[in-house]
Parts: sequence; C-alpha cells; structure tokens
Amino acid sequence: MTITPIGYVIIPVSLVVLLVRPGFLVPWAILVSVFQAASVINIGGSFPVGISPFFFVLVLIASRFVPQYLTGRFWFSQDDPILTLFRPLTLFGLWGIASAFVLPLLFANTTVNIPRAGMDSAAQALHWSISNAAQAGYLLLDCVFLFNVTRFSSGHRGMEAIVWAFRWAGVIAITIGAYQIIAHNTGLPYPTQFFNSNEAWAQLGTEKILGAWRLSSTFTEPSAAGAFFAAWSVFMLITVSDRATACRLDLLLLSAGLAMLVLTTSSTGYLTAAVVLSMAVIQQIQTLLMRGRINVRALIAGFAIAFAVVCALAFVPAFDRLLEEVLFKKVDSISARDRTATQWQSLSVVSQSEWLGVGLGSNRPSGMLFYIFSNLGLPGLLLFSYCMYVTFVLVRRSHRPELDCTTACGYLRAAGWTLAVTLFAMSVSGAEVTTPQFWIAWSLTVGAIAHVSESLKRQTVTRANPQGSPLIVLRRTATLSS
Repeated sequence: MTITPIGYVIIPVSLVVLLVRPGFLVPWAILVSVFQAASVINIGGSFPVGISPFFFVLVLIASRFVPQYLTGRFWFSQDDPILTLFRPLTLFGLWGIASAFVLPLLFANTTVNIPRAGMDSAAQALHWSISNAAQAGYLLLDCVFLFNVTRFSSGHRGMEAIVWAFRWAGVIAITIGAYQIIAHNTGLPYPTQFFNSNEAWAQLGTEKILGAWRLSSTFTEPSAAGAFFAAWSVFMLITVSDRATACRLDLLLLSAGLAMLVLTTSSTGYLTAAVVLSMAVIQQIQTLLMRGRINVRALIAGFAIAFAVVCALAFVPAFDRLLEEVLFKKVDSISARDRTATQWQSLSVVSQSEWLGVGLGSNRPSGMLFYIFSNLGLPGLLLFSYCMYVTFVLVRRSHRPELDCTTACGYLRAAGWTLAVTLFAMSVSGAEVTTPQFWIAWSLTVGAIAHVSESLKRQTVTRANPQGSPLIVLRRTATLSS
C-alpha cells in the first residue's frame, strides 16, 4: 500500500476538515470529486485497488453518519417530501449491495465483459471478484453521501457551500486541462503521476485524433471529461442567465468550460451540448414569440458560447474533418462497434440471468442504463428509473410561485438541468452507476430540493409568527448548525 503524491495533499486536508469543521466534508467531497483519474492510496498486488479522493472523503463522511444514525440524530420528519425519494433509493442500494455478493455465485460461468479490461476486451466466464465487493462499497458510500447532502444543504449557507464547491471543481478541471493542452503542444512537463495516479483504471490522457490532442484534464479519458464539461457548462449557463444566481466571473467560466468541451473532441460531450443548446435556443425563440422580448442575460451567454468555440478552434487544426469524424462517422468506428457489442452482450446477460442481472460490478457494457440492466436486472432498472422519476417530480413540485427566495429557485433549476444532462451523457457512453460524476449531479439536485423545502417551511413559520418567536430562532439555529 502506497500513498500517492496527491494523497499527501488530500489526506491531511481531509482529516483537518473532519476534526475542525466536519460538516464541510460534504462540499469538500464535491470539490475533490473532479480528480477522477487520481487515487490517494494505491494497493498493489494481483488485483490492484486505487482509492479515489472522492471515496476517501466519503469514508470520512460515513464514519460520522453511522454513529449519528444509530443514536437517532440523523432522521427526517415523516412529512418531509424528500422521503418519497429516499425510500426507493434505499431499496435500490440494498438490492445493489445484495446482488454484488449473491448473483455472481448464482449465475456463475455466464459470459460477461470483464469490468476492468475495458469495453473492447474479450468476454469471460462470470465469477465473484473484489470488483463486486468494491462496487457494493461504492454504492453504499454514494447513498450515504446523498443523505448527508440533503441534511447539509437545507440551510442557506449549506446550499451556497455545495454550489461554490461544484463551481470551483469546474475551475480546477479547466485550469489543469488548459495546462495539459499547453504541455502537449509545447513539450512542457505534465505531472501525470500526480493527476493520473489511480492504478486500477486505464489512463487515456495522451490520445490524438486528426493531429489534435484530446483533452482529458483530471479524468481517465476524454469522453468522461467531455461529459463533465457539458454538464458543468449547462449549470453555469443557467446560473449566469438568472440575476439571482449569477456571479461576476460566471460568463468567463462558462466560456472556458465550453472551450474545454470542444478540446475533449468527445462525441458524448458534443452530442450532449448540441441537444442542450438547441433546446435553449428553442426556449428563447418561444419566449420572444409569446412575450415579445428575450432574456438579455441569455443573449450575452450566447455570445460567450460563440467566443469560447472560436477560441478553442485555434487548437484544432481541421475542425470540420474532426466534427465529421467524432459525430457522423462515429457509428462506423471500431470503438462504436465495440461499445455496441457490449450493449448487445448485456441484453444476453440479462436473459441468461432470469432478468435478475449478474450482480453489481460483474459486467461492464457501454451506457449506464445497460450497466444497471445487466448487473442489477429488471428490479434494479425499475428502482433506478423510479428514483429518477421521483427526483424530477420533486424538482417540478418545488417550483413554487409563493417562494420568496429566488436564489433557491435558480439553483434548483440549474441543478435539475445538470442532472438531466449528466444522466443523458452517462446513458450514451458511461458505465458504472457508482461513478462520482453522476452522484455529484444528483446530490446537487436533491440538495436544492431540500433547500427549497426548508425555505418554504421557514417562510410559513415566519408569516405565522411575524414578531419572531423563540420557535423561529430555534429552527433557524438548527438549520444553520446542520
């Protein structure tokens, strides 16, 4: 077992946060989640294991959650609307964890795609491995993290903290990605051992296409970076278009994020961005036709997007050919054929396992929904789909006209779109359901829902007690301390 260079930075800081301000482990986890290609601790041997910064911080969060839960200090009221999500989420987590230990033994020797060998690898016979236990542990930590985000973000300071962390996670990825491009084109040294230290994953940070370097930043491959920058840019686009949530540097950050997205040359990122931007344009046209005006902030954001794309094209020698290669000819590429083959294989796996799946961490097809279907079967896919349905229903119901806090509504709208974009991107080319990128987007949305719910409760109490009774003071104090 060895501590990596980035581990010597993140481990001490995480422990200090745990001892001094343990509640702020939640935004700290969001901030370090961007280092997806790194690990703080590598465990060698025949089955190497790398503990990523995100999951290391989640272990610390779980160390506080368990005693709080057992002593009854971490509960939600029975009338809390978020329980309509947490009940099926708990069932999904329990089914996923149980499947990782039972189904690989029950359906042993079923032909599956090796989880660690990549999507273009040869299939092998199913057997239980450490990957199953690891994925079960990751799923448990992800669920615990979602519970903690809900509790932490109910207060105004908590919501501001997780939004700040997500915004600056993108800034970190942009900064490192910009230097990566400069290093590739100038020959400057790039600290691969620092940012790509996870020995358990294949690191694809030196790929080229038609003479252009593919940016991967702090991620394992360009497609993962493209999915992140697409979702993060959507978050920034919506916040910058709303006066209540916009910050001074948001336009600059939006331009930088979209420039990074272009430089990933990721089919997933390009397709996701095209869908979102098309919907944004249609929405503005509808607003113009129905109300006779257009959102000036959205118009300025459109100019920022155009500026970012033009700047990024300076690093892409033949963008028209590249666009044809990554979008229109993608279906004929070897990579696309390999990914499609894993999807067909996943359907075969489900049918051979009596629609129960072969267990979490057993099969790795392309696309998160195929991953859930083949590993967790029809029960897992139904539970996951229901969780997503409930989440977006709560987002819609939380848009209350009587809510005085426009900032809360702005964050809710931005977080909901971020989750939708991430879900779309992960369904196109993602894999593991436990990946931090998806759970960060989900946690932002659930946190915004919880924040709006608490804001409505405080608003109701304040109107009922306009003079400010001790009850109001106690409730406000409890919210801030959580």
